[in-house]
Amino acid sequence: MKNPYEDIFEPEEIHVPRGFAWIALVVFLLVCTVPPVWRNVAQLVDGDDGTVAPVEMAVTGKDLQEETLTARLRELEGKIEDAPFTDPPRQTLQEAMTSTVGQGNVKTHIGRDGWLFLRPAVRALTSTGPLDAPALGVASDPNLKNWRRAMPAILQFGADLKERGVELLFVPIPVKPMIYPERIAGEALADGPLRHPDQEEFYRKLREAGIGVLDLVDPLW
Repeated sequence: MKNPYEDIFEPEEIHVPRGFAWIALVVFLLVCTVPPVWRNVAQLVDGDDGTVAPVEMAVTGKDLQEETLTARLRELEGKIEDAPFTDPPRQTLQEAMTSTVGQGNVKTHIGRDGWLFLRPAVRALTSTGPLDAPALGVASDPNLKNWRRAMPAILQFGADLKERGVELLFVPIPVKPMIYPERIAGEALADGPLRHPDQEEFYRKLREAGIGVLDLVDPLW
């Protein structure tokens, strides 16, 4: 399949010094070898009998077709990510990041006083909204025919229901950062619920189309 994004950016070449390339190679090899060694040492220290199932993936001759081999490699990546020996170094690194700089992971944002927030929920309130064009990503793939933006999909659904004599009531469920913004920005900056800048305009367009909106943010706040 043709890359739909190849014409968006100019091609770039990145050159790195030979010394840096060797350092990166060594770090990569350490990342690959340290977790299983770590597991074996931990088993010896804890007196484990070594019954943890190893990650195995045999590639046969019939798997050498491009599609089959790609699927097998993805399966192997999934097994490695879920392997037990990846937990100790992952937990140690996360504990170090959290204790030193207060950094969460790709899914968790650490707020004030140890409050945890889903990072995509925070990002959804501070990035592009439902009235904007989709950001560069899966949603903007020109080959993705079945994907529709939120506003046109809701309006079409409301119109279909109206033809059948059914009224559509839109009830957005508030996410945690909307109700507890002081746990992210602090008491001084949180004088009300956290809302996306496009929220009121989005609701206005729905109401103009005859779609009811029940906003639960203020009652919960």
